Amino acid sequence: MMTLARRVADKWASEAVALAPAKNDDLDAFEQEHGLAIPPLLRSIYLESNGTVDASVDLFHFWPIQEWTPPMAHVPKASEEEHIGMFVIADYSLWAHAYAVCPSDGKVYLVGGVSPILVAPSTESFFRAYLDCPDDLFG
Repeated sequence: MMTLARRVADKWASEAVALAPAKNDDLDAFEQEHGLAIPPLLRSIYLESNGTVDASVDLFHFWPIQEWTPPMAHVPKASEEEHIGMFVIADYSLWAHAYAVCPSDGKVYLVGGVSPILVAPSTESFFRAYLDCPDDLFG
């Protein structure tokens, strides 16, 4: 049985948008810099492919670990209080909106306005929806 991380990496590779795998050192450095642990599934996916070079066929663009940033860096109206601890990991359709993960609990939010919208209670449910039913990720 294929792992979820492998399924994601295979999808990116089949669409010719996969980047080379992230290095453990890069993931460790991100964790140290921000004082957090990357959710295990997200780490596994990024060890397969460090995001996507551009938007895939379905218009999702997963950012390399080096580009993960807090939502407030991209959304001037974002409430800093409501976005604490989140990092943008992907955008949709050239930033129609973006997706941010909260590493402390693995929840994934749609961001782009004042308040984040919960779209998945875990990174696992987010990536399952991404692969099997992406329409569920539009809040």
